[in-house]
Amino acid sequence: MGVDICLGGTSAIRAWREARARVSLGNQMDADDPKFRPLLSRLIRGEGPCLNLVDLPAESSLQELPAMVCSSSLGVLGPDNERVEVLLGAASGRRYFKGLACSVFGAPLPNGSLRVLREGLLVPSPEMLVVLAAHVFSQLELTLLVCELCGFYVQAPGSDAGFLASPPVMTLSGLSTYATDLEHLCKDGNHRVPNGLGKVRFACAHAVERSASPAETVCALLLCLLRRYGGYGLPKASLNGFVDADSASFACDLLWKPQGVVAEYQGACHDAASSASQDRRKAVLLAAEGFKVIQIGKEDVRVLSRLDAVAKAISAALGVVWRPPTESFRAAQTELRRVLLAGW
Repeated sequence: MGVDICLGGTSAIRAWREARARVSLGNQMDADDPKFRPLLSRLIRGEGPCLNLVDLPAESSLQELPAMVCSSSLGVLGPDNERVEVLLGAASGRRYFKGLACSVFGAPLPNGSLRVLREGLLVPSPEMLVVLAAHVFSQLELTLLVCELCGFYVQAPGSDAGFLASPPVMTLSGLSTYATDLEHLCKDGNHRVPNGLGKVRFACAHAVERSASPAETVCALLLCLLRRYGGYGLPKASLNGFVDADSASFACDLLWKPQGVVAEYQGACHDAASSASQDRRKAVLLAAEGFKVIQIGKEDVRVLSRLDAVAKAISAALGVVWRPPTESFRAAQTELRRVLLAGW
């Protein structure tokens, strides 16, 4: 039996987030287990292959979107959906049902574009999801989505922290390859190249992988985006890279390893498994290895003058000449902060 419906738009984004949240909840260890380790710690240390990923949408060999929506297939959406966005391969297949919004993606699909959420229901792959989102997201909003899909977290509004630890479902190199393959298929077949591929390439160039939280993502983008986009233009940091110290291996939030610089975000919910004493021990041992450790608190991010001071301190530690803010930089920074700090 063929698959009848493919989710699109915000419905597809929500489906991926819900699936990643189920993976997170399904891979928690019992706190009373003597071998207990938080899921985030296991993810950062590369134990993803040991996880149960059955709740993620399954890979599919399908390479064409459904041609139309028929009333008999709407049951796969479930009874609680008030408004659902679906994706079709041709405008002629549009149908009008209450609570259903149809959009069309007529370009040829690279291999692996479609995943099976459950019988009768498809979702775009993470890479295709980004291409679709580029039609309506700004390049900064799209970059945030890419960081989430490439990171160790998933937005989960109902959770205590607003996010859950979950394995990445995409890489920046995979997204870049997908965008290139899509463009070549379109040109070879004389199809119009989808709008938004420029935004996708921006995200590939400026997003970060291995972020453990939305706050880490925000810090990395505020500090390392080019000045014309509102960042301080610092060299791009590695997120949750490892430094060996005193026979232990420490994951560092933002790491400039060649320069010996570490920035640690100290949010209230950033890492529930780390106590203040563990954080202090980590900082002391890293300093003993010659690393300059700079702490970043939530108020440092919220208050612009304090963030300037943090960026200036990191610049000095990196040996980068500090460039005083200009009027044009502040204008770009205001827009960047508006997008990144929404809801802080």
